[in-house]
Amino acid sequence: MNLNKLYSLLCEDDFSLKGREIKKVYVNPLYKKNPLMYTSKGSMRQRFTNPFNYPSIKPKLEDERVPEKIQDILIGCLLGDCGGEMGKKAKNPCFAFKQSVKHIDYIYFIYFIFLHWGYAQPYAVPIIRKTTDSKGSIHSYVRFRTITTINLLKLYNIFYRLDSGKRIKIVPDNLIDYLTPRALAFWIMDDGSKGGKGILLHTNSFMYKEVLLLISILKDKFNIDSRPRKKYNRFIIYIEARSVPIVIKLVKPYMHPLFYYKIGIC
Repeated sequence: MNLNKLYSLLCEDDFSLKGREIKKVYVNPLYKKNPLMYTSKGSMRQRFTNPFNYPSIKPKLEDERVPEKIQDILIGCLLGDCGGEMGKKAKNPCFAFKQSVKHIDYIYFIYFIFLHWGYAQPYAVPIIRKTTDSKGSIHSYVRFRTITTINLLKLYNIFYRLDSGKRIKIVPDNLIDYLTPRALAFWIMDDGSKGGKGILLHTNSFMYKEVLLLISILKDKFNIDSRPRKKYNRFIIYIEARSVPIVIKLVKPYMHPLFYYKIGIC
């Protein structure tokens, strides 16, 4: 979908897209498509349960196994901006996906995969939200949560540990057993960028030793050469230009075309 058109449908205030100002009153496209099913904000009216009549697969809760595709996406996105959520008294987690509003196509791309496999609710569609930073600037983002289920507990425990009473995200020591080409693709889509002739992975949220672990896994599993690069007293990963062809071959089959530019494909 054309991003300019998408903004005109979803934005309630002024946004700038490559210098073009767009001003529209917020009317969710789901409401435009079916006003009897949705409110103007995009929330489903209570008497409906499946807005898309989308064929979904109900998770088998008894065996606690997660479909390979869902696991790969979660692992890749957990290395990026995805976060696990579990209340203090909760027994099972969910995961939240969040991106800038300009990447709303990507969020819906993930949402429909999770919806199909029964790991997202049909009435919990991604909608635009706003936040204000410390400087008073308003930023718009889009997010959705997976279902809360015991099936996701193992993956949550792999990526989170308790530290002074708080759960923090880590890079697990055995990540090499879980990182697949599809997971790498979603890691790049979620938190990567083009960096000169190479590719940057923004690992700022991880400790330096964890960044080194990620670098060693990329080399040992995929023969990808990379090195740490300091940024704002934290470290990100720079994938060397000579390894970009390897990356493209591995991840392109799994990437949304919207993000081809991150691996140097225009």
